[in-house]
Amino acid sequence: MVNTFAQFTLYEILRIIIPGAYFVLGLNKILVQFLVIRNIKTTDFEITFYFTVLSILIGILLYSLDIPKSFKFIKKELPTAVLSREFPNLNKNVIYISYFNFYDKLPSDFTYHTEKQSNFYHLCVNLAFINLILLLVTIISNILSPDIYFLMLEIIFLIVLVISFLGSYFSYVNYLKSLYQRAVAMFRNSDEYLKLKEQANSARNT
Repeated sequence: MVNTFAQFTLYEILRIIIPGAYFVLGLNKILVQFLVIRNIKTTDFEITFYFTVLSILIGILLYSLDIPKSFKFIKKELPTAVLSREFPNLNKNVIYISYFNFYDKLPSDFTYHTEKQSNFYHLCVNLAFINLILLLVTIISNILSPDIYFLMLEIIFLIVLVISFLGSYFSYVNYLKSLYQRAVAMFRNSDEYLKLKEQANSARNT
């Protein structure tokens, strides 16, 4: 039996660590201005502890929310969504089980490439989302505390926001969308698809 942790790939771990660490670092850059002005001191241990815990927790939160899949344009292109529209009279769980049983049998090169592009897309979207939040926080902080200057941070957050957005867009358009379409095409040539058609026909006749 494959170890559960082994199935949790490096790309998925990076999807948790990078956005979480980036958000905490960005927030720290903003908060440190207030701490310095108000002479609030923290120890190295406290900084390291809070950084580690918050990075992991925020990363897990973003991973669990799965923000990218809430977008309509990608949600409708997911193989399971395409098949659900094709078989509207079948229970979605039946379709999901059938498709993922098929997906698990696909060549490892194809599934590895799909998972890699999917994780890269998710990472870019999460980073874009985080930078948008940090940018809004710096703008609000500037309004509330005009004595603190955040222009350089705002420029950095804006640049990373644009780069992350472009990265997610081109990753989806140039790679992920075609991989999803190819997966559906392969599924339609499989025995699992024929079984789904039979179940759909039976459900239609009853």
